[in-house]
Amino acid sequence: MGYISKNEFTSVINSDFTFEKNPHVGLSISGGPDSMALLMLVKDWVRSKSGKITVFHFDHRMRKNSSKEATWLSTYVSKLGIKFCLLNWDRDEEVALNMKNAREARYEKILNISKKLKIIHLMTAHHSNDNLETFYMRKKRNSSTLGLSSIPKILIKDNLQIIRPLLSFSKKRLISTCNFFNVKWIEDSSNLDLYYERPRVRRDLGEKTTSQLAKIEKEFKKQKKYNEVME
Repeated sequence: MGYISKNEFTSVINSDFTFEKNPHVGLSISGGPDSMALLMLVKDWVRSKSGKITVFHFDHRMRKNSSKEATWLSTYVSKLGIKFCLLNWDRDEEVALNMKNAREARYEKILNISKKLKIIHLMTAHHSNDNLETFYMRKKRNSSTLGLSSIPKILIKDNLQIIRPLLSFSKKRLISTCNFFNVKWIEDSSNLDLYYERPRVRRDLGEKTTSQLAKIEKEFKKQKKYNEVME
């Protein structure tokens, strides 16, 4: 399958989520192909609902070019007529420079500004590959049964509903969507850095045979279905 069509995306949004009238939606954007595809899809959908978007980008300053990339993204998003909020990590020296702390700081900043802007829905670009990687990662750690559900479609934090409308779509289709809209994106070098757990898991899954991957996906779907019943 190729790019994600407007109708296909709208169908997922309508079946899985509920929004206020004329929704003001927050988007957490990294600038990678996943989030740029989400931006283009939400841009068309929110216009049909007479709503608006505020894009949040968190510059974690963990990579040399991150501030330069943030400037490029700000210019790109602003040209689309969308409000862009650049959030910087004012990290205390006692706080370790790692992915976990960066993620927590990002959500804290976004939660605070969402309250001020009265945003009650935040979309992120997690997709089916992310979900399978998370399942595989937690399985290797011997997580509890419910922990193997991986990434939820909806997560509520301090009255902010964090939603993931792309969980049923693959990374390949998101890249096709970017190409369809002729959108450029940022290549994050940390996605290839084997110092971090997720790139190592991504490499491990990439080395699996088709039948091995199918077996893992089947196990994941079975576990997810079981957990939904339990919950």
